[in-house]
Amino acid sequence: MQITADTVIRTASIYQGLTARAVDHETYRYHRTFRGCFGVCPELAAELWNMLDDADPMSDIRWVTYFLATLMFLRTYTVTAVLAMIFMKDEKTIRHWVWVFIEKIATLDLVSDEQEFAFFFIFIHRRLHQQRALTMYMLLHSNTTPPDQMGVPTMNDNGSRCLVTVDGTDFRIREPGPFSTGWFTKKFNGPGLRYEIAVCIQTGWIVWINGPFPCGEWVDIAISLSSLVHMFEGDERAVADKGYRGYPQYFDCPWRHLDNQQQTSRKALARARHECVNRRLKEWSCLLQRWRHSLDKHGKMAMLWPTLCSSKLWSGQCGRWTTMIESTMSLTLIIIK
Repeated sequence: MQITADTVIRTASIYQGLTARAVDHETYRYHRTFRGCFGVCPELAAELWNMLDDADPMSDIRWVTYFLATLMFLRTYTVTAVLAMIFMKDEKTIRHWVWVFIEKIATLDLVSDEQEFAFFFIFIHRRLHQQRALTMYMLLHSNTTPPDQMGVPTMNDNGSRCLVTVDGTDFRIREPGPFSTGWFTKKFNGPGLRYEIAVCIQTGWIVWINGPFPCGEWVDIAISLSSLVHMFEGDERAVADKGYRGYPQYFDCPWRHLDNQQQTSRKALARARHECVNRRLKEWSCLLQRWRHSLDKHGKMAMLWPTLCSSKLWSGQCGRWTTMIESTMSLTLIIIK
């Protein structure tokens, strides 16, 4: 069942205590309030619902309520009791449907037939301190794609040697038992999980997520050496910060003085854009606040990142972030050595 932004607004306004007249008379203010509660604009919320419906048809209009509860959970990371009070549902019901929709969004394929993307997802599992955690890879090369994808070039490929920017980002968690210093991260002065994220230089999309890893046991360079570098071919490299020094065959770091001024400034801009990606991720409180669920569910949450960030970017909803992406698209005109 396909819906429109008006359907989303009418459903949300019921639980926000607003009349249709109030919404119509204060459209801009309401949209700002809607984004504050649900993390996206009504138009994008409707688009996400329609994409979910295309993948797995949903015939009950009442499910829109649970869909909005899921977005509010991701945006605010509030406890189930609060969601149950706001949406006037039972706590167990809300809890069940929130995680149902999280898994639906996580498995959503954003690549449509009209968009000529040459990358795709592979999902594998590994063990993390006896707990099952999800690792997601998005391959970077056409010659590592399945047979039906062979020969498709990388999007906006211009022969650049540096394909992606890479960096690690940490997230707060509760102290797992038994106590171990292997979880410690100095960023929070406490336990945390670390993910490696790579952003395509030519397009600005998240093309690689690897994790989670215990912060104290895995530094950024160790995570990359365990997996990402094996995806490079020939002399391909990634643009990275100083935490990746010591492996010039894989990473172009700021201390290298072999580049001209133009190349240096463009790489700095690409790294700055990557930091903006990390910041955008943590606009969702489920990633900003201390994670109170199981580590297995945190791994599943990582599957949402390309959907949440890429969808907002495609919709032009990110303001200065979209402008920054458009300005760095000039990188496609320069071969980054």
